[in-house]
Amino acid sequence: MKTLVTFIFILNFWQHLQAQDKIYVHVATSSTIDGTRTIIDHPDLNFNPNAKIVFCHAGFKNGSSVIPNPNPTGLWYQSSIGRWVIYNENAIPMIVNSAYNIYIADTSDVFTHVATAANTAGTTTAIPTTVASENSFMFHCNYFNPNAVQNTNFSGSYFAAGLRRIFNQNIANSISIGSAYRILTPSTASLNQITLFTHTTSASNTNFTATTLNHSAINNNPNATFLIHHYWGIGGTEYQAYTNSQKDVFYDDFIGRWQIYNIGTSLSMPLNVVFDIVVAPQDILSLSVAQNAINQEDFLIYPN
Repeated sequence: MKTLVTFIFILNFWQHLQAQDKIYVHVATSSTIDGTRTIIDHPDLNFNPNAKIVFCHAGFKNGSSVIPNPNPTGLWYQSSIGRWVIYNENAIPMIVNSAYNIYIADTSDVFTHVATAANTAGTTTAIPTTVASENSFMFHCNYFNPNAVQNTNFSGSYFAAGLRRIFNQNIANSISIGSAYRILTPSTASLNQITLFTHTTSASNTNFTATTLNHSAINNNPNATFLIHHYWGIGGTEYQAYTNSQKDVFYDDFIGRWQIYNIGTSLSMPLNVVFDIVVAPQDILSLSVAQNAINQEDFLIYPN
């Protein structure tokens, strides 16, 4: 009977973790890297081309072995191996020990936007939906499927003429027709599981290439997992600042705070830059963990 109770507890716990928005931290190691990509191995994602996921760079802590990846990155479901991969858009080899926060959505809304001739002009593409409204939180990443068209630029979003739009931070480069983007807009059903807040860079929280975050959901928590997204133009013209570099996050043990910084460049972090941030529980349980727990005792079906 004890083994049955143990199994039911583990099964219920596992199902509970499955049925919520969460973030899985993926580290690109020599065993997961193949050229410009790193292969993700997760039970919710394997052989699941319809998985509702987006990602951003995960950052590092004092003394950790994580190495920032300064390259533009994208998401790709590689059907030939039944795995999702993160890859460098500019064909640079994947950085060993770089890390990524992968948001696996259950109740939140994740959809694919494709840049077409009808919704794209120059450096911007308009999202033809009211889901990503002016005041909503939105997060996106490049998506190699369905057209195998890449965007080698760093991008953000803004709101104009009634539509949310994705734009290239390098305003000299147009968005390629056919390029695709995975977009997350957290739903009201997920708000009891996640934390959403906005951070604005200012003289008091910004120094050189970094800006320091201050929120109870992540303060003094080196294991916090979250996505960041640059929202250009919110609040008026003073907030229309470009940040043409890859962004990563760093946890400073000395002050107990996370920072957003520009990777691989001496480019200063501009003032009045707005970031949307979503914090979700870290997914730390794997099938092997559950299996090991079950195997600690003989598995019996009662009555047998």
